[in-house]
Amino acid sequence: MLCECIDSILAQTHPVDEIIVVNDGSTDDTIDVVQSYGDRLTLINKGNGGKSSALNLGLKHCKSDYIWICDDDDLAAPDGVKHLADALDSNDDAGFAFGTYQVFRKDETGYSYSEIVNPGVELEPNICIRFLEGGAGITLQYAMLVRRSVYERVGPFREELIRSQDFDMMIRLFRSFKAVYVPKSVFYQRQHDGPRGSSSEIIPPEERLKKQFFYNYKVLAWVRQEFQLCEFTPTFSLGWDQALAERTAFLERACVFAAYAKWDDAIDDFRQAGRLSAIPAKPQELRLAARVITDMNAWKALYDNSEWRLKFQNCYKSDMYCRRILIATCRPVGGKVRQMFLNGKFYEGLMTIKALCGIFGIRGAFSGTIGAKIRRLSRIRQTDTGFACGED
Repeated sequence: MLCECIDSILAQTHPVDEIIVVNDGSTDDTIDVVQSYGDRLTLINKGNGGKSSALNLGLKHCKSDYIWICDDDDLAAPDGVKHLADALDSNDDAGFAFGTYQVFRKDETGYSYSEIVNPGVELEPNICIRFLEGGAGITLQYAMLVRRSVYERVGPFREELIRSQDFDMMIRLFRSFKAVYVPKSVFYQRQHDGPRGSSSEIIPPEERLKKQFFYNYKVLAWVRQEFQLCEFTPTFSLGWDQALAERTAFLERACVFAAYAKWDDAIDDFRQAGRLSAIPAKPQELRLAARVITDMNAWKALYDNSEWRLKFQNCYKSDMYCRRILIATCRPVGGKVRQMFLNGKFYEGLMTIKALCGIFGIRGAFSGTIGAKIRRLSRIRQTDTGFACGED
């Protein structure tokens, strides 16, 4: 994987000035692999300390004005650095440029690629809020070209984070500097089942999601402490009455935290939003609630935690604003359930419906969430999967 990554960087249509490879205490043939490239690369060897310490050491040795941080298991698109560098060259006031990416797998049959990830920047012009809403669904560190001076100003990667260190850094960048979006796929993210982490905390594939939530929580705790509530005010409500604008800020923060399965904080914010005004939820608020919590793992985490689930249900029953907002939050799940059935994943779809019923109750789960989607399924015939429904 390292060779493929290096080769993709060397093959850029816009040649890079220097390539620094930090060997973070590897016990395989990494040193021999890197040395085989001769003076085209600079190799830095260090004892194993984790990704953050490796990145911080590499940044100290960078001499170029623009820095592209590349993970060793991913691939750079041929024009990737050109698109990003052109954008920075043309926008002197931007601290960094970011693009999008595609996911790929490599097996015995070759390479298979996903569609280009759509960051949906038009949904929320405040790019910091938009990144908080979507994280990896917006962009990734490999898709960013950052001015060296910007990294010097925001400070080093947090070395106590074994995972989510790039999530933390990107929040700091989006919060502090203007960004320019490049609507191009600039790298390819490899999906594989290798372990993650460092020698002090090796994370096997089956623990990856649990650990990702754990370290995301650490980052979100910092966000909750350091960000002012007004920084979560969505663009659509900036000119609204103060109480309503504050309500939308609580709503935005609640949706962000729920998207990362931090339901205890999210529910507190949903409640706070409901207490601020007796005015019914506006269409813009309902659309916001319906587009952020798209990760099914977040809903599973809520269902699996009985304390969170009870707290959520009490919030759902507390007032009409919370009821309408919380119903809206799970509307995307209906589309996912429909897709599960269309793809023949009936058990997975049924378990999702069971989880929603456990969270909202049967009436709530089918009220404006999955009901319409299931009714649409009754009119669809999928002969290739052997699935057919009548109106019954």
